[in-house]
Amino acid sequence: MEAKETRSKHASLNASRNDRALVESMFGIVESLSAAAVSGYDQAMAYGFSRFGIEHLLYGMCSIPAFNQALKGAGGSPEIMKRELLQGFREHRLASGPAKEQPDISPEIYEIGGMLSLEQDRNPLSSESERFEVSLGYILRQIECSALSEEAIHASGGSRILTMLANEGLSFATAESIEDVFGPDDLPQSFLPPENQDHEATPPWDRPDFTPDEIDLSSGIPAGRPEARANAAKSTQKSDAAQKLRDAVLAALRNIGDEVKAGRIDPVIGREEEIDRIILCLQRRRKGGVLISGDAGIGKTAIAEGVALRLKSGEYGALGERPFYEVSMPALMAGTRYRGDFEEKVNALIEMAREEKAILFIDEIHLMMGSGSANPGMDAGNMFKPALARGELTIIGATTTPELRILRRDAAVMRRFELLHVREPNAEETRKILDRAAASYLDFHGVDMIPGVTSLICKITDTYQPEKRFPDKAFDLLDLACVMARDTAEARLGQRVRLRPTHVEMAADISNIRRPRLPDAATSRRLAEIAPILGATVFGQSRAIEEISGRAMEAAFGLSERGAAMGLLLAGPKGSGRKEVARGFARHMRLHLLELDGALIGFRDMSEMLVEELEIHPDLLIHLSNIDQVSPETQATLAEMMRNGYLRLADGRTSSCRGMVFFASIDHDGNSEGGGFGFRTGAEERVGEWLRRKLQPALVEMLDPPILFNRPGRESIAAAIQAATRRLEDRLSGMNVRIHLTPDMVAEMAGQGENAELALERASRRILEAVTRRIAGRAPVPGITITLD
Repeated sequence: MEAKETRSKHASLNASRNDRALVESMFGIVESLSAAAVSGYDQAMAYGFSRFGIEHLLYGMCSIPAFNQALKGAGGSPEIMKRELLQGFREHRLASGPAKEQPDISPEIYEIGGMLSLEQDRNPLSSESERFEVSLGYILRQIECSALSEEAIHASGGSRILTMLANEGLSFATAESIEDVFGPDDLPQSFLPPENQDHEATPPWDRPDFTPDEIDLSSGIPAGRPEARANAAKSTQKSDAAQKLRDAVLAALRNIGDEVKAGRIDPVIGREEEIDRIILCLQRRRKGGVLISGDAGIGKTAIAEGVALRLKSGEYGALGERPFYEVSMPALMAGTRYRGDFEEKVNALIEMAREEKAILFIDEIHLMMGSGSANPGMDAGNMFKPALARGELTIIGATTTPELRILRRDAAVMRRFELLHVREPNAEETRKILDRAAASYLDFHGVDMIPGVTSLICKITDTYQPEKRFPDKAFDLLDLACVMARDTAEARLGQRVRLRPTHVEMAADISNIRRPRLPDAATSRRLAEIAPILGATVFGQSRAIEEISGRAMEAAFGLSERGAAMGLLLAGPKGSGRKEVARGFARHMRLHLLELDGALIGFRDMSEMLVEELEIHPDLLIHLSNIDQVSPETQATLAEMMRNGYLRLADGRTSSCRGMVFFASIDHDGNSEGGGFGFRTGAEERVGEWLRRKLQPALVEMLDPPILFNRPGRESIAAAIQAATRRLEDRLSGMNVRIHLTPDMVAEMAGQGENAELALERASRRILEAVTRRIAGRAPVPGITITLD
């Protein structure tokens, strides 16, 4: 009973838990097969299998030249079979996780080992090739016990090996064609155990000591049994799901390494120091992650692409051969409808990166904090931590400085990265970058460039776009200038044009980059008409209106030295017409008007509102009343906004203020200073001193000297009432109604209060009510004159 003795010997050896040595001894009659079996056992252990089965042995045999030759002779591909087996191993680890102990030996392997032991006793003088041929026959007989092995052989195209090898042995591998050796299906006697061998009639899966629930998902009982068919169906479903999962992960990746090889990545200029430092970090044994931090537009993504370019240059050996992927976190989250979907994707990504030793670049890496789960303990950041800590993952992340605060909340994540803060290059450095990198833009647009264009681009963007960052803003202007050059008549005729400063100026105009220049004819005409237009609606403030008109011209011609935005301070008593002046100025100059009350609005609300309005309306007039009641923080923000020409919030959002006009008004009649000021000598100095006590010094410095409004007299109020009456007549012109106010009525209305705005509002309401009563109930007749006395 040699088979029983062999199994008993194997069982006793298995009890010692030295299964790897046992596997080596079981296949020791063939040296190459013994090494393949040990390699397969190591794969089973690495991928968390509880049993060493046929599929692992088949994976190890892919390294045996004789087996590869046999498979190719059957029309199969060893590379495809090995890839399919490896894919099945990965799916098993994703589904089952790591095994707690080393794998046991499956009954099929024991069966093969027993047969090989008997064969050695029967033919001790057989050659190495003869023993391998017999061993291969025994192994292929057990293929049906492993669904994964069957799938791998079929996928490789070598399924005929299961019959051809049984008929012809290894000799068919040298035949000219498969048809020359294809014969009957009966196996030769040399592939079967001897007839006089007293082996167990009961198959291993029916033994009392065998439990089917211990079988791995990828190997199991033979395909002919119902349980095998059910397991095969489950395995197929699991394989399809794993393939869909892998496809979803691949859809979220961009292979930067392949794009480098295809020449689709532009050279990175001026960032050699940062690239060198990142590559040094990538070569560390642990903590190989790098976190690139910097403002938006300074070239963080370009630095990562520069690292890929350098690695693929062939200078860094094995490091340069590693795959280089860009991970899109939004794409990775797409389609994750149920709890656990996102975690599956992240685990698959980690597994793939670990197996391929890939370098991952994650732009906007702060998105992984809290992504995929409402519970912060189960987000992508925490799933990456263990692999990062063990040095199994190499990640290059990029984020902006404000968003870096999100990552800093988790100190465990931050300590696994080397922080690299990238500074913005200055104008001269950017010019050098443009000189070397402009060729790709010029070739794309089909234009040439004359000397000095890059200097002009850097000057314009540096001076008049402080809210944006180099080198991004310079490349944007260069790209648009090339478009403007290509859109000329010469280019449309097929001639190659040259990029000139005029094209840069045109591109700056289209980009709404505000810079000092002579206004066009329409704007010049409107500037000249400010005083008469405002004087027709606001009476008794001719001197103040003249000052506003003059300062508006200075700002339009770029002659103001106080700041990038025009800022006027209007001081006067209530009802002096400052609000009407701001409204009339905005209407006439075609500016969008935003009216704010400093006594009612807070710092956060004002900042949010200003950024939103400036993004929508670059030509904006802000009238802020009661500026003395605005918080010091808001005053400091306003001063910085007018000084720098842009407004930046804490979250990183910026808006240009170069097209903005700022009117600030403050109520002051001089009573606290010992009398009204009007336009008496020294009034401006007294008001200025009072303002310096009320406002922040930085804001006072940015505002022009205060423009003083007089307290309106009765004559001014009467003139305003007459103007309001004429406007009402214009509204009623379709009904041919005329309104006549007697001098006594005008005098009475003008004397109803010292506040001109309130007096005018009361008068307008009284006139409108009187007109409504006179018209209501009368028969329509052409031409109605309503006299109020």
